[in-house]
Amino acid sequence: MTKQHYETEFKPELIASSATPADRQRGETDFHPLYYTYQYPSALEKLEMSFDLTIYQPQFSATARSSRVFQTIFLDKDGSGALWTKGEIKQELVLSEKWWKQQSHRWQHYARVVPWMWAVNGMRGT
Repeated sequence: MTKQHYETEFKPELIASSATPADRQRGETDFHPLYYTYQYPSALEKLEMSFDLTIYQPQFSATARSSRVFQTIFLDKDGSGALWTKGEIKQELVLSEKWWKQQSHRWQHYARVVPWMWAVNGMRGT
């Protein structure tokens, strides 16, 4: 599922034309995405999110990163459940599954609130 839906490895053909040789070298050696999003081809306004926990969580050593651990958040069961890629995950690879209800933000939150969050912390960043 992972490589089918996400860019998990550096692909030279995707590097920006404006990238310098140093940028390219850094991309080739330091390409370790943390967050992934997958848009459903039949409903581009909907998505699921995944996190590479081997990068995100400090308890995973560099040697453990050869077998990666992902957390995927499947959103909006009632509205998107039929689109989820959850059924493509081999059950023997699932370490844990938790169901919870989460309130989410609409795009307006990201357009009108998030850009100003820096101001909440004041001059000292506290």
